[in-house]
Amino acid sequence: STKNYHYDSSDSFRDDVNSIPTSREALADLATWLVEQASKTSDPDAKSHLFRMGGNIVTTHSGGSDHSPFFRSIATMTMDGIVAEAFGKSKKISEQKAA
Repeated sequence: STKNYHYDSSDSFRDDVNSIPTSREALADLATWLVEQASKTSDPDAKSHLFRMGGNIVTTHSGGSDHSPFFRSIATMTMDGIVAEAFGKSKKISEQKAA
């Protein structure tokens, strides 16, 4: 709902200004909205999200046979210094888990 402001006296101006939400309230509303939007559009592909944020993943063959390999992935966020390690039966699984 848009409010039209009309200033014909100092008292009505003061009343109108006092009815505008404070910057703290406005920021809280914006933060709430941003969190809601982010949760609606969460990315199930953690690896792609990590790369978009500037992260990196290193994957190595960790063991197992040729028919049943085991992989180790280390995901890092260089800006934050965050490191995660995960293991999986495929590169894709271990990378998604690490991300």
